[in-house]
Amino acid sequence: MDLGTFGDIVMKPMCQPHTITDSQQFRTTTHNRMYNAPLVEFIGPGTSSKSMSFHLHTDWCDIENTLNLLQQAANNGKSLPLVIGGKKLGNYIIQSIDASNYVYSTAMTLVSVQIEVKLIEDNT
Repeated sequence: MDLGTFGDIVMKPMCQPHTITDSQQFRTTTHNRMYNAPLVEFIGPGTSSKSMSFHLHTDWCDIENTLNLLQQAANNGKSLPLVIGGKKLGNYIIQSIDASNYVYSTAMTLVSVQIEVKLIEDNT
C-alpha cells in the first residue's frame, strides 16, 4: 500500500518521508503612530508550506530514479497535488531539495542519502 503521491511520484512504504512538518504564515502590516507603539493589523492568511524528510537506501528504493523525479518536478516548477493517506492536502510547488549524508559503497556507488524536500502551497 502506498502512503501517498506528489504528482506522479508515488511514496512507497519503504521510500516514504519519515518526517513531515507543516508551517502556516499569516500576513500582517505595521502602522507607525506618533508617540505610541506601532499598530499591527492582521491582513489575512499567508502561504502554507510543508517539509518532507526522506532516508533513501538502495535496499528499498531506486535512489537515482527518485532524485531524478524530484529534480524534474522542481525544474518544471509545476503545481502538483500532494495526497497523503488518501487525502488531498493541496497543490504544492517544490521550493528546494536538500541532500546530505551521502553514503557510498567501496565501488563508489550511492548506497543511501538523506533528502529534505520543501514545498510551498500554490493558491492559484
